[in-house]
Amino acid sequence: MSLSIELSGNKSDQKIWYLSVNVMNKTLFAVVALGAMIGLQGCGGSGNSNTLPDPEVMFINGIPDTTNIDFTLNDVAEASNIPFMGTGGAFKSVEYILPDDGGYDIGIRRNGTTTYLDLFGTGFNRDTDNLLVAVGLQNPGSEPLKRPLILSFTVDRKAPTGTRSRIVFLNGLIRATGFDTPNVTFQSVIPGDPSSIDNPQFVTRDVPYSETRVLTVDAGARRFIVRRADTDALVQYASTDFTFVAGKIYLALISGQESNPTLALQPTMQFIEIETQE
Repeated sequence: MSLSIELSGNKSDQKIWYLSVNVMNKTLFAVVALGAMIGLQGCGGSGNSNTLPDPEVMFINGIPDTTNIDFTLNDVAEASNIPFMGTGGAFKSVEYILPDDGGYDIGIRRNGTTTYLDLFGTGFNRDTDNLLVAVGLQNPGSEPLKRPLILSFTVDRKAPTGTRSRIVFLNGLIRATGFDTPNVTFQSVIPGDPSSIDNPQFVTRDVPYSETRVLTVDAGARRFIVRRADTDALVQYASTDFTFVAGKIYLALISGQESNPTLALQPTMQFIEIETQE
């Protein structure tokens, strides 16, 4: 576009006016170019995060000493009345909320109540699969480290290939009152073969409380145990026999409290299937 303007006044004044207009034009061009770039980025080109799916979440209750619990996102119950070692069902798609817009307040409370056992803020990235697992004790006494916690972590839901299964192990074990919870070892054993205890086929060692590890195993019937990690003696907290199916993914959750006088609250391990995704 051209612009023709007749100027009056001396040449010095005209030159100063021309330079000012030229600078303004260059500035305007830069602003327009920047706006065009932003517009192109917002149009959904290849790899644009705005075109990715919303995040998905799955809810699991690993708190042994409470009645059934509800999970809330921004004070709205998204999964209700979940029993100990139970789930809120399959993965659920939730709206992606920008971190600058506050993300999500994630809470747990006893079913039918409004008092939160734990509440914290976080965000979920687009195109992610997230497990929300409640662990700890509703009544930790004078041991705040054993209080109820919501653990949030992403999982890979792509099915393992061939005759393999994938295990996501989560350590939610609580030691007896007055004792700190040690790291644990999650391993396979062969019934009737004592040598398999010290030479396991599948093992992940030294897992701290509230952390996860991932194992890929051969499908089939197997026994897994959880034992104390910092001793050679067989201090075994839980044992479970389970048949793994090829192409499946499982959460192996140990929870409960060592030496709790109530049998239902003592350590137990459960394999919970995680729905695979293409």
